[in-house]
Amino acid sequence: MVRQTISRLEQASALDAVSDRLQGVVQSVIKSRRLRDLLHGTWLGHPLHPVLVQLPVGAFMSAAVLDALPGQDRAATTLIAVGTAGATPAIAAGFVDWSSLSRDQRRVGLVHATANTVALGLYAGSLAARLSGGGAWARSWGTPA
Repeated sequence: MVRQTISRLEQASALDAVSDRLQGVVQSVIKSRRLRDLLHGTWLGHPLHPVLVQLPVGAFMSAAVLDALPGQDRAATTLIAVGTAGATPAIAAGFVDWSSLSRDQRRVGLVHATANTVALGLYAGSLAARLSGGGAWARSWGTPA
């Protein structure tokens, strides 16, 4: 099932216009070879994006656990804030990696980035609601499905 879905995404040429335009933007913004190598993780000998996503994913998952416990609202809010802030470098590294992929790989990556942008938007909404006293509503925005 997953393999078939990925195969379909790889063939989804309808994504090419957005993918090509976004690739051009990323490559024009990150022109410096030194910065590209930094964000790729060349200096680490390993892609940097998978390393960087550990912070926001861990923070968001930990916040979900704390939300299930009484009296942990402040700690959960802190973790949502840390995860939201920590997503920025992960996004930058991911886009740099993505921009050098083949067209079929970029199609899959574009769907990955879109899904994660929606998730990040929900966490940002949760953070805003938490900071303005949103209570249960704030927790529901930050609860993984």
